[in-house]
Amino acid sequence: MSRRWAGKSHDLSRPTPRAAGLTEEFIGCRILRVMNSARSRAEAVLPPLLGGLLILVALIGLIGTAIKNPQPHDIRVGLVGPAPATQQISSAFASNAPGAFQFTSYASEDRARAAIDGRSVDGALVLGTGGPRLIVAGAAGDAVTGVIAGAFMNAFKAQGQTVAVGTVHPFTSGDPHGLILFFVILAVLISTLVAQALVGLRGDAGFGFRLIMVAIYAVIAARLIMFAVVGDSHAARRAASRRQEKQRSKSYDMFNPR
Repeated sequence: MSRRWAGKSHDLSRPTPRAAGLTEEFIGCRILRVMNSARSRAEAVLPPLLGGLLILVALIGLIGTAIKNPQPHDIRVGLVGPAPATQQISSAFASNAPGAFQFTSYASEDRARAAIDGRSVDGALVLGTGGPRLIVAGAAGDAVTGVIAGAFMNAFKAQGQTVAVGTVHPFTSGDPHGLILFFVILAVLISTLVAQALVGLRGDAGFGFRLIMVAIYAVIAARLIMFAVVGDSHAARRAASRRQEKQRSKSYDMFNPR
């Protein structure tokens, strides 16, 4: 045995070819595992990140072009009165504010009011012996009614006349500007995103579970919103009725002292 290994020296610090191969294979597996882990993390993060940024760019593009230079266009207005007068008004607005209004002539005020009721027009200008009168639909929104009233009041003011403005179909007393629907939609969107994010934190939340949660949340949220909105509307009506009753009582006491 001693004769067999005599004269042979071994460097224990140098790995054998087999050990070197195993070491390289181990390092390669570790690198591959790290690369797969990094790829899986990127696949989990990049799609929602890129999707959110894409939606953000699209919304900014749409909103930016809408508010960059806002101008009224194609606002539907009815005209009632003598044909020469209505034609003069149509021509004047076509020259000074092209595309802002769409005029439709009606034979009587009743037909113009019926058109407002049917939402064919958002307002009507009545030219009569008592002076010009403007009828606007309050439910068309502050922007539309404001543009109609401002345009005709300024036009007649330049001629030394005043326009009497009347409002039909106003918003409810509890929501005089019609903003509650916007805030309801905003609240629903934010609360839905929060609910979905909380569901997503659960690792075992599959598609079926998410679908069931969406259905349950939709039913509960709809009933909650209806209760809040309708209840607030009824409360506003009751408050308005109480105020009117107090005013009538004060008027009665004023003209009928005891």
